Amino acid sequence: FANSKMTHSPKNPSALLKLFMERGLLLPAVEVVVSLLTGKSDGGEQMRGAATRRVPEKGSIDYVPYPYIDLLYNLISKAESLSGCTVEEKEQLALGRKKIENALKFHMKLLCVSQEALQSARFM
Repeated sequence: FANSKMTHSPKNPSALLKLFMERGLLLPAVEVVVSLLTGKSDGGEQMRGAATRRVPEKGSIDYVPYPYIDLLYNLISKAESLSGCTVEEKEQLALGRKKIENALKFHMKLLCVSQEALQSARFM
């Protein structure tokens, strides 16, 4: 076999999210979404600090695959309603759905902070 180069970026959260959803790995997909929207392990502190320093004109933006997040949310809701789903699985799925909701709320707050900081900087 010839050496083949990877045709995709090794840091492509959208592709990872899509792959997890295609394979039915909904809870790992939730963790990708939470990580993407809130940051890694610092509870969002790094992202919160960066929100006031963003300059979109200089490429300081985050790509968030909203359609995939919406699809994941709907897949979780659908999986919860399946009759073969155990009580424990339903609880884990509900927790995953709540994590997505909280991550989106956090993300939207940061977008507001970024917008306010941008308007303030342009005013000065």
